[in-house]
Amino acid sequence: MRKHIITIAAVFVVIAVLGTVALTGLDIGDFHFPGVGSDNGIVLGLDLQGGASITYQAVGVDNISRSDMDSVVTIFGRRLDNQNFTERRIVQSGQNRITIEIPGQNPDDDLVALLGSTARLSFRHNGEEIIGAEQVRNARADWQNQEFGARQPVVQLAFDQSAQAAFFAATSAAAAQPQGSDANRIFIYLDEDQISAPFVNEPINSNTAVITMGGEGDGWNAARNLAELINSGVLPFTLELVEMRQVSATLGEEALHTSIRAGLIGLILLALFMIIYYRVPGIVAAVVLTLYVTLSITLMNILSVNLTLPGIAGIILSIGMATDAEIVIFERVKYELRSGKTLRAAVDSGFKRARSAIIDTCLTTMISAGVLYFMGTGPIQGFAVTLFLGVMVSMFTALVITRLMLRAVVGLRITNPRLYGVSELSGASTSKEVA
Repeated sequence: MRKHIITIAAVFVVIAVLGTVALTGLDIGDFHFPGVGSDNGIVLGLDLQGGASITYQAVGVDNISRSDMDSVVTIFGRRLDNQNFTERRIVQSGQNRITIEIPGQNPDDDLVALLGSTARLSFRHNGEEIIGAEQVRNARADWQNQEFGARQPVVQLAFDQSAQAAFFAATSAAAAQPQGSDANRIFIYLDEDQISAPFVNEPINSNTAVITMGGEGDGWNAARNLAELINSGVLPFTLELVEMRQVSATLGEEALHTSIRAGLIGLILLALFMIIYYRVPGIVAAVVLTLYVTLSITLMNILSVNLTLPGIAGIILSIGMATDAEIVIFERVKYELRSGKTLRAAVDSGFKRARSAIIDTCLTTMISAGVLYFMGTGPIQGFAVTLFLGVMVSMFTALVITRLMLRAVVGLRITNPRLYGVSELSGASTSKEVA
């Protein structure tokens, strides 16, 4: 019995810890878990808090084709996705202007520069380009081991076959030059900014290259940003920043407060219904739903989810699905009890029979959310993210935590069938002592 009391107490402790982390955040050594309101926690969308409007203008180009503008919009979308701005607006304003609206009041200079970068990577030797951006297949941030166990962030590049031959020829020529001279270097440029200039000790006959990014910390962030910038694509023309201003929320904070209040009222009513109708299992469901909410908020903080009004709708919908999973389990347990099984056997059998239905429902919903995320934009993606996370967490809490709690309650010898919503029995009595 002591073991079961410890199990129930542990669940309450986890709820308390997750609730604290979700609200205030937590720092453990080098790990930081953001809380609600933290700079790197949940990000309110444009509709709830407003944001910044950034306008870029093409320079040096007179006639811009529709396909080039569509390409710019697509590339901006990838770059914003990489920076976790899934909720944004990108529109063409005029023949040669692109306007981006992103949540938050103060976009930093690095983000503005990142968005406006042409991102044309090139390798040069003796002032001549040997590999251009169109020959780079992909880029990936990684760690490279150094002497004495140190690690250095790098960007791994992959070339096509034509670039491999040119790279081998250029490194062969550079390796033949006096060590330490400029002719002994391969210069790597992003647009017209030199980002690396390594010396060449021997010819390199490979379709890969490595760009070192300095020490840990900022070096890793620089490596990740560079890789994402390269993979997002090269802008077809140069852009310059012409305007940056603040835009107000389309709905405002009142909509957020109203939605949160509605969600809390709904959660309380659901808990009361479950307790009244299912009694002891209903109390278990109320505890599990509380754990579900705290775990979901913690995950959304860690992932810096862009929370919009449709995203809040996704959270509320996933709460309903979590409750539905509990109902499926409890109804199966009641059915097994009515058939004459002992309470422990009814709980085990009920979970076994309900598991496939819960998994199928959750997986199909998660697939639908995935399609919405990859095919949709802006608020649709926000709805998809919160729905996906909510359903994933509900599947875990229903199949793991609910079973753990119910088995602990049975272990405390709370075995009266009426406490589980069952008044009529057939077959063997469930009043037998639970092993």
